[in-house]
Amino acid sequence: MILSKHYFSSAFTNFKSNKWYTSLMVLSLAAGMFCFILASSYISFEYTRNSSHTNADRVFLISLGKGNPKIGESLTADFAERLQTINPNIEAVNVMDSDGSFYLSANGKDYIEEEQAFFSNSELFDVFTFPLKYGDPKTALYGSRKVVISNQIAETLFEGVNPIGKELIVHEKGTYLISGVLEKGSDKSLINPKLIFPRPQIPEEYKEEAGSFEVGMTHIKIAEGADIADVKASIFSDYQSVYKNESIKEVLAESLTDTYWGYSHNNYGRDHYSLTGANKSMIKTIGYISIGILVCSFVGYLSLSLGLSVKRAKEIGIRKVNGARKSDIKLQLLSESIFYSLLSLAIVLVSLELFGSYFSALFGIPIGLSYNSPLVVGGMVIFAVSTGLLAGIYPAFVVSRLNPVKVLSGYNSRSGAGFRLKQGLLLLQFVMTITLVFFVYSQNMQVKKMQQFDFGYEKNGIVAFQLLRNKNLINNFESVLDEIKNIPGVNEISGGPFPFSYNGFSSYQYDRGDSLIRNSVSKVLVEDNFFEVMQVKLSSGSSFSNSNVPSSQACLINGPFAKALGGDVVGTVLNVRGQPFTIIGVVDNYVDLGINHLGVDPRLFLVTNKPSYHSLLIDHDTETTANLIARLEGIWRTYEPVIPPSVSSLLDNKDPATSSFQDKTALFTFLATVLLTLSLFNLLGVSVSHATDQIKNISIRRVLGAETFSLFLKLLSPFFKVLGIGIGLAMPLAYWFTNQYLADYKVRIELTPAYGIAVAVLMAVILFFMIGYQLFRISRINPVETLKEQ
Repeated sequence: MILSKHYFSSAFTNFKSNKWYTSLMVLSLAAGMFCFILASSYISFEYTRNSSHTNADRVFLISLGKGNPKIGESLTADFAERLQTINPNIEAVNVMDSDGSFYLSANGKDYIEEEQAFFSNSELFDVFTFPLKYGDPKTALYGSRKVVISNQIAETLFEGVNPIGKELIVHEKGTYLISGVLEKGSDKSLINPKLIFPRPQIPEEYKEEAGSFEVGMTHIKIAEGADIADVKASIFSDYQSVYKNESIKEVLAESLTDTYWGYSHNNYGRDHYSLTGANKSMIKTIGYISIGILVCSFVGYLSLSLGLSVKRAKEIGIRKVNGARKSDIKLQLLSESIFYSLLSLAIVLVSLELFGSYFSALFGIPIGLSYNSPLVVGGMVIFAVSTGLLAGIYPAFVVSRLNPVKVLSGYNSRSGAGFRLKQGLLLLQFVMTITLVFFVYSQNMQVKKMQQFDFGYEKNGIVAFQLLRNKNLINNFESVLDEIKNIPGVNEISGGPFPFSYNGFSSYQYDRGDSLIRNSVSKVLVEDNFFEVMQVKLSSGSSFSNSNVPSSQACLINGPFAKALGGDVVGTVLNVRGQPFTIIGVVDNYVDLGINHLGVDPRLFLVTNKPSYHSLLIDHDTETTANLIARLEGIWRTYEPVIPPSVSSLLDNKDPATSSFQDKTALFTFLATVLLTLSLFNLLGVSVSHATDQIKNISIRRVLGAETFSLFLKLLSPFFKVLGIGIGLAMPLAYWFTNQYLADYKVRIELTPAYGIAVAVLMAVILFFMIGYQLFRISRINPVETLKEQ
């Protein structure tokens, strides 16, 4: 213990006497450890999704397959109810649907919104692990007019009391008795209900009709040790014996532990979406980069430590003359390295507390450490000690082998304490840094291109006033419309889909002459002036307002739909649900689901005589936008006092793909900045060490008449040589990696040689300004002052 205190005291003394070097060493390790812990926290979370459910490996989502193993068809209600009788290894069956949004109140005046509600049978708690704070799981969802709420809803509406048995008012749905209160759910669970109603109790006379309806999700829990393949086979056999449906080829069963990576994670809503989503390759890439940054922090530590050994050579030599053994020197240096690593860990923990919320928002998951867990605390200490040992073991061996006679006589090795090794380590950092800097530069160019994308309709000067599912506004539509028309600055009003995309699907028939096409297509309900107000361009034909065909008998389609029908279709007839419509025009580039859907989604545009479209689209003078939105919200509240106003400028509706790409760019920019900083730390340490080692040589050359500029170039050349090699090695890797990353984007930049040139010039400029002054100062050194000390 005394020995340990001595070594750590020595480490602290060395830290104070060499603040510059040791601060860089500590910050280098801290940066690497921070990125590694950050990535580890993210990866661990992603790979343990649904682990909060006790029997996750025995719970399976059941669906019917038609040949595509990635797409399952939901079970009908009557067949879902049969499951537990089919196979004795099925212990419990949960049937669940979802809907949203719901508005809740305890007093009928103050309402809160819950975006998603679930409807489940009483076996929910037998299949999933959702602990109840109040209530009995056996009866909470048994019966009708009951509701189970989250603890958050309970605290908001019934603060400080047990709400079991109290009434919950659901807007437009009636009153329900609270039968259970859920504990706070785990963030790792893909399904995290906050509002659960019992599935409707169907009267006997309606059961036959209702049984044919599909249910949202059907989960089963099988007995421990049961073979899911046997269970699937028995379900399939029973299904075919009852329904004899040849289109169903198999029963699909996806384990709850695999759901995040499988075909069904979209069924659980978007609350669980993180920065990368269920993209293993992207998650692994973040992990690889974090490991690379940790390795670079080791490299920086090694380089700075070896540079510090030059300054400490005489100290080590004196200790050896006084009888210190190699093992003593090694132990001292390793203890110092562990001390610096623990200091780095302290910096990391403080940084996590300060910036954890930012990274949680960026990653889309909770980032942080549980300090109440001895396992986590112990793991962090072990990680710090291991990091210190790994980073310090090589410098300890190098320094402990110094010859005291040569050191004390002023001898310096030609290689300057392993200059070639330092160059190699610097090259490794340069390759990784240049690759990531190129990648981030390309990402930022891609963001600009995506932000400038033309979606095929006007966003500026358009405000959307949503009508969807709002009975009060629709019932008073004419009055609402008249009030909006009288607002100053309003130019024209239309109706259409935004900020959403389409109004469901419609079946159609189209006679191509040589064949009859039968399929379904996404329909978009609009007012007849939609294309003029939204400035949607047509590639052929005319709009509803400019056509001789009555709007009730006409339709427009977009390019992908026209291509599916055979190309030149203007003037032909399309039968939609048995009603003939003349195709009067084809819309040019029109993208409503996001930039990655360019040229993909077929659309059918139909005029509706009633407000069945999603929103009123209001063209106005842009300088009146703020006042217009305020007036629209006032009109909304006049007719709908409960549901909050849903009014927005289309300019504020961001493209999901672009926003997601921006978030990823922000993360990789942070990682690239850390990696670049580590490389600069290493570069600075190596350059100072190299310059110090070359002082005597430079002094002699100056005495012999060498010019300052030539000496400056001589000192600078090894570093530019390493940079040049690094650029040559990194560029092919950077171009390949970036091309792979952008391959799935419909709208993407072209990676030209100019990108590589820009990054190479940037790195050269950074290198020059980072070490130029230091090396230029050494090249102007006074040889008289230097040589008289040798």
